[in-house]
Amino acid sequence: MTQNTAQAAARIHRPPAFLILHGWENRREPEHWQHWLAYELLGAGAVVTYPTLPNPDHPNVGEWMETLQRQLSMLRSHDVTVVCHSLACALWVTYVNAGLPCIGVSRVALVSPPSPRKLTDTEVSPFVEGQTRLASPASQAWTVFASDNDPYCPEGITSAYQVDDDINLQVVPSAAHINPASGFGQWPQVLDWCIDRR
Repeated sequence: MTQNTAQAAARIHRPPAFLILHGWENRREPEHWQHWLAYELLGAGAVVTYPTLPNPDHPNVGEWMETLQRQLSMLRSHDVTVVCHSLACALWVTYVNAGLPCIGVSRVALVSPPSPRKLTDTEVSPFVEGQTRLASPASQAWTVFASDNDPYCPEGITSAYQVDDDINLQVVPSAAHINPASGFGQWPQVLDWCIDRR
């Protein structure tokens, strides 16, 4: 067996894992769909990591990126699906655009990406600095779940960003910010997406 064949075989047989990343001011509340999703996936026997990101009320992009890099390093032997909500979407885009390692990451869900214009004059503006495009690396399949009435993206996802054609864009009607306030404590759609490996 050649080295390349061995590496390919190792990738095929990596156990699946999920990294769930929360947004601004989210302290992993039990009523949030991400909390529900973590328990559903754990119950199905998956490896799940759902960390509390540093200082969620006053986040620092550098600290969040360091935490993200550590989490990915711990999961490097797995086939990783990343599920981001809100500000974590901006974190992921910043991380990827910086060329930082994403070893093992094959799929990414970006749920309710905030509009850069909406966050420009806030303390979290460094998270979206220079972001105008959603473009996935060749090694990752991205799905964007966006509402048509999100207060954090009032102009709509395709006006806030240039969304590349290879991204699977799913518009969730009248879902606001896709959070508990808009009725998303349980969200079967995202669970179905997580367990569908096609």
